Amino acid sequence: MRPEQLVFFIPILIFLIPIIAILTSHQQKMASMIHGRQVESTDNNRTQALEDEVRRLQATVNSLTLTVESLRDDLKVTQELSSRVAEKV
Repeated sequence: MRPEQLVFFIPILIFLIPIIAILTSHQQKMASMIHGRQVESTDNNRTQALEDEVRRLQATVNSLTLTVESLRDDLKVTQELSSRVAEKV
């Protein structure tokens, strides 16, 4: 390489190295942000699934509670009828 060519390449290299460093740093930050969003998205999906499951479980517990109360009421009525029948006999 001739010295006249080096005169042009040295300033280009001087400016090119920091530009490459800035672009690399920017790319790393963007990759980190994208990865962070993916993790947040996955966490949000898991949280939503857990919330849905809790809602289903609450509905099941409420339904079972109503069933138990209904059976308890039926048992009371049956016991009252049994005691009335026993009194008449």
